[in-house]
Amino acid sequence: DQSGYHTYSYLAPSEIGIDGLRTEVWVTTSGGMAHHPYLFFGTVRNGRVVGRSLATVLDNSHQDAGRTRVISPVKDAIITAHEQSLRFESFSADAGVYARLDVDSDMLYGDITGMGATSMDALPGFRSRLKSIVGNFVLAVGTSDGPRSGERWTKVVALPSPWLRGLSEAGVIASASVLEFELSGAQGRQALHSLVRHSGAHGLAGLRMVAGRPVVTTAGAVEGLPIACPKRLEPLLSILPDVESVRIYSHRHHGSEDLATVSFVLDLDGVSITWMLSADHTVGFTGDRDALDALVNVHPDVLRDVDPFLTNQYYLSESSFARALGISHRDAIDIIAALAASGRAGYDLTAQSFFQRDLPFPDVGKTQARLVGARRLVDAGAISSRGSVLRVSQGSVTNRVTRDAGGFACTCSVDARTSDLCDHVIAVKYSQVHPGGETRPYEEAESTPIAVWGGRR
Repeated sequence: DQSGYHTYSYLAPSEIGIDGLRTEVWVTTSGGMAHHPYLFFGTVRNGRVVGRSLATVLDNSHQDAGRTRVISPVKDAIITAHEQSLRFESFSADAGVYARLDVDSDMLYGDITGMGATSMDALPGFRSRLKSIVGNFVLAVGTSDGPRSGERWTKVVALPSPWLRGLSEAGVIASASVLEFELSGAQGRQALHSLVRHSGAHGLAGLRMVAGRPVVTTAGAVEGLPIACPKRLEPLLSILPDVESVRIYSHRHHGSEDLATVSFVLDLDGVSITWMLSADHTVGFTGDRDALDALVNVHPDVLRDVDPFLTNQYYLSESSFARALGISHRDAIDIIAALAASGRAGYDLTAQSFFQRDLPFPDVGKTQARLVGARRLVDAGAISSRGSVLRVSQGSVTNRVTRDAGGFACTCSVDARTSDLCDHVIAVKYSQVHPGGETRPYEEAESTPIAVWGGRR
C-alpha cells in the first residue's frame, strides 16, 4: 500500500561542532515551504535539557520494533517554525508512536527567519551528540554554512500510505482526547517507570491512581486506563530526571472501552514532549474513523479556499475561522479537523488547539483508499434510494445502508465484524455532503441493518 516515493535533498548532513567554549548545532533542511528553508538562527537556553529532549524525539522515528505490518523507511523528522516556538515531530516506523518536542520562545534568543514546516536531517551520529550538550548552544536551522558544507546528498524513500495517513490522523485523535491524570514530576516518573518495567513487549497495562500513587496492573483484568504495549514509552526514561510534571490524556475508541489512544505530555524547563501511543500496537494510528469522517465532511475545494487564511497562523481558532470565512462555528470545526486529517495541522494538547503545519509530503487525503473508493462509487451512480434506505451496488453485490438517530448502519460483513466505517457508509455520507452523483430510486424491500455506526462527531 504505497502512496509513491519522496525525495529528500540536503545541502549537507546536520552537524554539531565546538568553537572554543561555544557549541554550535547546524540543522539541514529539505522540502516543504522551500527547497532548503532557513528557519532560525540564535542561541538556545538550557541546552542539556533541550538537546536530550530533541534526541529522544528524533530517536522515535528510528524505532523499528516490527509491531505492525506497516514499516516505513522514513527516518527524517519534521521541524515547524512559528513566531512563538520551534516544534520537532517524529513518527515511528511502525506508525504506532507519535512524538513531538515544543521549544518555548523563552528558550530561544534569536531570529525566526522563516515560518513553515520542512524535513530535517538527523543521522545517528548527530542524535548521539545532541545528548552530550551541557550548556547553551547556537542553533542554525536550514543553514548551508556548517562544517560539512558542500557535502550535498539525496535519498529517495517509499512512503507507505498507512504510515502517511497515521501521521496526519494522530492530530485528529489528539483533539478528541480527554485529560485522565495530572501528575507531579515524582508521580509521573513513578508511573512511567512502572509502565515500562512491568509490561511485556506486546502486553496491555492498566494505569490508575490509588491514594495519590500511580498503580499499574498487567495481569488478569486490567484496571484503570488501558495502555497498549507501554514498552513503547521506554525512550522517555532517559529524560525523566528533568521532568517537572506529566499529564496523561486518552481517546477511547468507538465500541470498546478496552482500546484507548494514550498521550503523555511531559513538561520540562522551557520545553514539553508529547508522546502518543496508538490504541492497538499491532495496527498503529492509521485508519482512525474520526479522521476519515473529517475528510468526508468537507469538500477538497473548501480546503483550498481557506489557504489565504492559513498564512502565518499559529493556532487555528474555530471562532476566528468562522468570522473570517463567514461560516458557522460547526463548519469551522469540520474544516479545521479536515485540515488536520489532510496533514495540514497538528494538535497541541496543552493549548487544546490545532496549530498550522503543512506536512512536507503529498496530500494525505489522496492516500485514503476507502475515501477514494467511496468517491468512485458516487461518481459511478452506484447509490440508489427509497425513503431512508439506500442501496450501494458494486458489481453483483448490493448492500443496504440506513440512517436513524443512532447513526448509519450497513448490511455488509465488514460493518457486522467491526465498529469501523465500511465503504458503503462512506459512499453514502460522501454523496450527502457532496451531491453530484446520481441517486436513483429502487423498489426492493428494506432489510434490517446488522451493525450501527455513529454519524457526525
